[in-house]
Amino acid sequence: THVLSNLINSIKNYDARKSLEPFGRVLDEVKKSGRLNISDLVYEFGTDSDVSYGILEGPEFMGGKGLSQIRNSRIIRSRHLPNFDVPMGYGFSTLTWYHIQTGQVSVRDLEKEIADIVGRLEKRTGKRLGDPLNPLLLMARSGAVASMPGLLDTISHIGISRDTARTWSKTLKEPARAYQAYISFMLSYANSVLGLDTDYIVKESGFDSYVTVFREGMFIMMDAAEAIHEIMMEKSTSGSIPDDPMEQLCKSVIAVFRSFESDVVQKQTIHLGIPSPFQTGCLIQECVPILSADDCSGVFFTRNPNTGKIGTDVEEQIEYSDGFFGNVIADGAIRPVQLQIMLFHLWKYII
Repeated sequence: THVLSNLINSIKNYDARKSLEPFGRVLDEVKKSGRLNISDLVYEFGTDSDVSYGILEGPEFMGGKGLSQIRNSRIIRSRHLPNFDVPMGYGFSTLTWYHIQTGQVSVRDLEKEIADIVGRLEKRTGKRLGDPLNPLLLMARSGAVASMPGLLDTISHIGISRDTARTWSKTLKEPARAYQAYISFMLSYANSVLGLDTDYIVKESGFDSYVTVFREGMFIMMDAAEAIHEIMMEKSTSGSIPDDPMEQLCKSVIAVFRSFESDVVQKQTIHLGIPSPFQTGCLIQECVPILSADDCSGVFFTRNPNTGKIGTDVEEQIEYSDGFFGNVIADGAIRPVQLQIMLFHLWKYII
């Protein structure tokens, strides 16, 4: 019995060491550069990019979401898939916030790198952050080593303001879509950065959900946007929503990193055996807005959203909707359509 017990313990210790090896390799690779710069913790992705990151190319450094962007980009390029694209972006490593917490890089370093990233994205996309006629909208997306659905924050449609929405709407075939983007930004920013109860705010504005607002016409949506903004300002004790797009982005990125500090996330991290330096990454990615009822978006679930199981049929993992941004699916605000129906309606765009 004693020999068997020692053998079992040896196997457990071996498995533990084995599971930590990828993290150790990443840390060794990062240390090779000597004095760490925050740019060492940034990677590029998108269908237009073909950069290889060697040992760092894995969920430990990039987070699962960041790694998926790179893998999907390569699949699209290698197979020459028409009408498919991975929106352009840059990712901050899962190690970034740890290095800020420990003083190895500063928040000011982070802000400077964000500004550099915006400049590079403007060149790649041909759009400009804050441009009222053809705005570059961005997302700040969380992405930890392991999937944690609903536990980490994401802010969408960064770069829009009341004035931007008003001017941009005049250039669109469906002008109300500019206000749909504006309201989406306000709600995600208020929830993640200001810590407000956005369900309460929407109800206070006279609607049962933000999806109900999105189904309204242009002028009702304009009034709803004003009401939502005023209620947020009344309820917020953590400041207001800035009009400056760079300030919006910097505060959103920091909020994404800080969402990893919640007790629930910390317990999940310990349960999964993830070393403490590896927190959540943050992706700064072009946000492709919904501009017509013909546009669609969806969510790819790496786990069955109903059971939490991995390896279920693909029909249970991909959900989409016409005329709405993907957050309405992730939030459970509408009943999504399954993959088979999506393929039936969109086959001509895929083939």
